[in-house]
Amino acid sequence: MRQWLIKAATFCCVSLLGFGWAMAQDVTLTSRDGAVTISGTLLGYDGEFYKLDTPYGPLSLDGEGVDCTGVGCPDPQAFIAEFTISGSSTIGSVLMPALLTTFAQNKGLDILREVETDARSTFVMSERNSDRVRAKVHVNSNDTDAGFHDLIAGNSDVVMAMRPVRDDEVRLSITAGTGDLSKSSRVRVLALDGMVITVAPTNPLGLISPEMAAQIFAGDITNWAEINGVDAPIQVHSMTANSGLAQLFEDQILSLIRKPLTIAANLHEFAADLVDAVAQDPFAIGYSTYSELGNAEPLKISGTCGIGVAPQTWQIKNSDYPLTSPLLVYTSHTRLPRLARDFLGFIASRSADIAIRRAGFVDQSLDTQRLTEQGEILANAIEKPDNDIAEIRRYLDVVRGGKKLSVSFHFKSGSTDLDVQSSGNLERLAQIIEIGGMDGKELIFVGHSDGEGDAGINQSISNRRSNAVLRDIRRAAKSADLSRVKLSGVGFGEVFPIACDDSEWGKRINRRVEVWIKEAG
Repeated sequence: MRQWLIKAATFCCVSLLGFGWAMAQDVTLTSRDGAVTISGTLLGYDGEFYKLDTPYGPLSLDGEGVDCTGVGCPDPQAFIAEFTISGSSTIGSVLMPALLTTFAQNKGLDILREVETDARSTFVMSERNSDRVRAKVHVNSNDTDAGFHDLIAGNSDVVMAMRPVRDDEVRLSITAGTGDLSKSSRVRVLALDGMVITVAPTNPLGLISPEMAAQIFAGDITNWAEINGVDAPIQVHSMTANSGLAQLFEDQILSLIRKPLTIAANLHEFAADLVDAVAQDPFAIGYSTYSELGNAEPLKISGTCGIGVAPQTWQIKNSDYPLTSPLLVYTSHTRLPRLARDFLGFIASRSADIAIRRAGFVDQSLDTQRLTEQGEILANAIEKPDNDIAEIRRYLDVVRGGKKLSVSFHFKSGSTDLDVQSSGNLERLAQIIEIGGMDGKELIFVGHSDGEGDAGINQSISNRRSNAVLRDIRRAAKSADLSRVKLSGVGFGEVFPIACDDSEWGKRINRRVEVWIKEAG
């Protein structure tokens, strides 16, 4: 019984916000053997734990170990898990409903969508052939700003975000007592997408640099003739300022020159309207996401060296496309009901991957490419001045007979820590190794660097990066039998660029660790 009391005290810091039943009434909780009794005011019940205000302070006790007596005792069988998801309408309008529906089906539950307003719906999950409601999920589809505001204010449990949390939001959350949103435990990658610069299909412009795009959208370049086009004014189209997509564009593009959007821009509330307007005007330019291109033409992203990266599924999965945008969910610092936690675990499943693809987004499942499909990267290496042909041959020897996985690892700026998408890649790959999905295989972690500085030093850096990811994989795959899979790391320095080194974004995506898979020999 002493252990039971210790377990109860362990949960004393669980917040009231995590509980769905909150009428304050007197109850008595008694251990199943009758040896321990605690009375107090019931503050909440989340389907698993009772929260009591007692003479010893607030305590949370596991419902499986106690019997509850008193008029305030809830009926465990009647508990309804209730939580709120708020944020980006890009996620909330299509993707989140698809995921909730698939989750309910996998749980053997019926699901009914109750539309309250254009921006708010409640998804009611109930047992099949029964009137018993198991969950109510409120989805508020507005924008990323509002999602973070709701979470910090205690009005939401999960944020749907088109962008990472900003420093001012982190500070506000800490001040408000809702925890540190910058911690990796608070964020998950829901799906992948990409910011795409668009023009009309009749526009001959095939590629653009982020810096040039920034100058156009800031109003520094106003005529197509200034970028070797026809003599015609450029019609700029943008999302309204409060949308997560507009904020993402500001963070990824306009921040490069530290200028605001031109006041001459045509503003749109919905991305579909923006891409339609651009597609119909040969002198227009705009932006959207890879998942919502409509009839507009996406531009390759390039630097001055001429290497262009197209927005394609493979490049987005690998983060090789410089404007890749993970769709994120941030969670409350409080304990969520079990069904809500199950849903957050579900979003990394194969069933979720299928729902994500059907909704038009890029999932995180593993794909492969053969060496023969790496022609563009090999061509970049051959054309790169001063490249050592012996290193190209060594690379071919290492990866020949293997396949490249659709995961790569990138690092936060000025840090050895993985970025958000790469952290998700690490967890997924580690889980596959743990369940034996790589048994009998060899995984080769191949490090690359940018081309700045001494080639010998870059070679050493790429070796260290590949070994760092290799070490992290071994640590993450805690329950794996690593004798069943061969893991190795190797570096090739600056030999294989996938972007120009004349910009920070180009250097960032060149600094990567890719993964090749072969039959273990």
